[in-house]
Amino acid sequence: MGYRIFVYLALGVLVGLIFTAFQQSARRKITEGTIQHGPLPLIMAWFCTFFAGVFVWIFIFDDSVFASMSSMVLLISLMILFAGFAWWSFVEYYKVRGTFDYDRIKFHTPWTGSKHELWDDLISVEYVDSMSWYTLKFESGTIIRMSKYLQGNSEVLEILQARGFDVE
Repeated sequence: MGYRIFVYLALGVLVGLIFTAFQQSARRKITEGTIQHGPLPLIMAWFCTFFAGVFVWIFIFDDSVFASMSSMVLLISLMILFAGFAWWSFVEYYKVRGTFDYDRIKFHTPWTGSKHELWDDLISVEYVDSMSWYTLKFESGTIIRMSKYLQGNSEVLEILQARGFDVE
């Protein structure tokens, strides 16, 4: 029983190190005017797709799942959770995109749509630590949330610093 705690802690540290490595990789990546995800969401999508498939396979071919209601509910919940997270990760990887230059930014997400703004209209830049994203607020009321995991974010931050905004 006691060793399991250490295994879970080690796995938690490993996951934290992986996310940190991808974040640092995104920061160093030079994209020359494009904003897009690196490989992390795609890796997570395939990982979750695999586990959702395993749970579907168990549901179809393992009759012991139906022995108790709690195990069946747990298995169905895991299928839905992993399939949903796989879908979300694929959408993030393939649909979150943007371009920028010294004058403007164009950014698209399936969650908030397309946004085209001039840097001259930028009011504020805020970093939200709990979400690992930068919130860019413009005079038009447009808000762009740019994740630290997006490749190209360091180049955008350099432009913002050159324009006098305080970014970490």
